[in-house]
Amino acid sequence: MPNQPTILLVEDSTEDYLLFKQATLKIFPHAALHLVPDFPAALHYLYGTGPYRNRDLFPFPSCVFVDLTLPAIPGKALVKWIREQPEFKKLLIVVLTGSRDGKDISELYRLGANSFINKTASPDEFARTLRDMNTFWVSHGLITDFSAPITNPGKPSADTRGASFFYIKPDWPDFEPPPSS
Repeated sequence: MPNQPTILLVEDSTEDYLLFKQATLKIFPHAALHLVPDFPAALHYLYGTGPYRNRDLFPFPSCVFVDLTLPAIPGKALVKWIREQPEFKKLLIVVLTGSRDGKDISELYRLGANSFINKTASPDEFARTLRDMNTFWVSHGLITDFSAPITNPGKPSADTRGASFFYIKPDWPDFEPPPSS
């Protein structure tokens, strides 16, 4: 499929991967989802080296979703490393976690994450969060809309600042989050 988005998920939990896969299939049914379990595998994937050297099979991702609690080397370190690489400066990074700790959120944004999503056990709730995030970024002209039409969308979050995802001002010059109510 032309312009097919590629999502790289850096996640060590099979259960969380399956939940993420169910949610993304609802919102981005044409996206190619690739899973790597840890920091070293993510580096290989991003650079197209080791087992990921075939870019036809493992295309460069449109965005990276990073679990905050990766084994051995935490997700924060991966976010920081990606932002330190000039060739990955514009890569969209979304951090997945169960934490709502303000210190974690602030540090992740300072390190260069574009968004922060709280994990949930519900594929439908997770899909709504992905849809709301996608709608926000598309409406601000930051990404191309690859989402599928939703037959029963449910209500979007009325206040994006109260949603289960958060925003910062990334490298895009005119990016501003919606005003708070």
